[in-house]
Amino acid sequence: MLRHAALRLRPVARRTQLLPPGASAARQGALRRIATARPRPLTLPQSRAPKLLPLACRAAAARPLSSTPPPLEEEEKAPASASERAQAFVANLTVADAARYGTYAAGGLGVYMVSKGVLGTINTLLHLPPTTVAKYGFYSGFLVASATAVAIRQAWLAIHIRPEFVYREALAMIRRSQAVVDHLGTPYPSAVPLRTYNLDGGNFFPGGALGVQWKPPRVVMMFAVEGAKEEGIVYLECLKNLNGRLHFTFVGVDVCDINETRLIVHGSDERMTEKADHLQKLIDFKKDNSPPKE
Repeated sequence: MLRHAALRLRPVARRTQLLPPGASAARQGALRRIATARPRPLTLPQSRAPKLLPLACRAAAARPLSSTPPPLEEEEKAPASASERAQAFVANLTVADAARYGTYAAGGLGVYMVSKGVLGTINTLLHLPPTTVAKYGFYSGFLVASATAVAIRQAWLAIHIRPEFVYREALAMIRRSQAVVDHLGTPYPSAVPLRTYNLDGGNFFPGGALGVQWKPPRVVMMFAVEGAKEEGIVYLECLKNLNGRLHFTFVGVDVCDINETRLIVHGSDERMTEKADHLQKLIDFKKDNSPPKE
């Protein structure tokens, strides 16, 4: 390191000073000494000299200077050919990257096939004669009208419940019940014309998070059955889902014996007790208040 820095002043060339004719001798001597004086080197103190050098200069002085660039690291070296680049790409490929690239390729192929099919269809339709266009237009309109009619019918069936379908399904359920067969025998519709039902639901009513709520169509039904041993009264409640399937909340039978046995065929006992007792009270009320026969 440099211990001191010397600042030298560039020597000034001697030049003759043209003095005016009336200049004094003392002034002429002073100007002559200035013109002929030698510059003295300015020496800085040794303690301040290193502080004047920048850090970059001191760092550069610590290492040798070279015009050759430093070699690249191993991971920074680029492959020399296309095959090496392909091998490096395959070696660094992960499962997630392969799945992503496969998705891109499948999406691009799908877009190409759809666009090709659409353009081919449009090109074919543009070159059809008017009679062919009219014929296919009639067929298309007929198919669309048929599909619309079927959709309307299915929507109507989804929001309406048919009591006769519910009656047949409930009768099949109690015939498959072993408890009913043990108490009644094989049940079948009674000769007594006792069958009543109530329909409601199938509309929207205020409530729920959106302010309106769908109430599915519902039927509450009661009918009489009899078997080889005893007779019984069947109670049921059935809802219809939007997919068209029937959902029985309960199906039960009150056996007309001394103990008035109640059999639960399907669903909740509490729900059946509530509805069956309500229907029984309604029947008793109608019996008591029915007009006398003449």
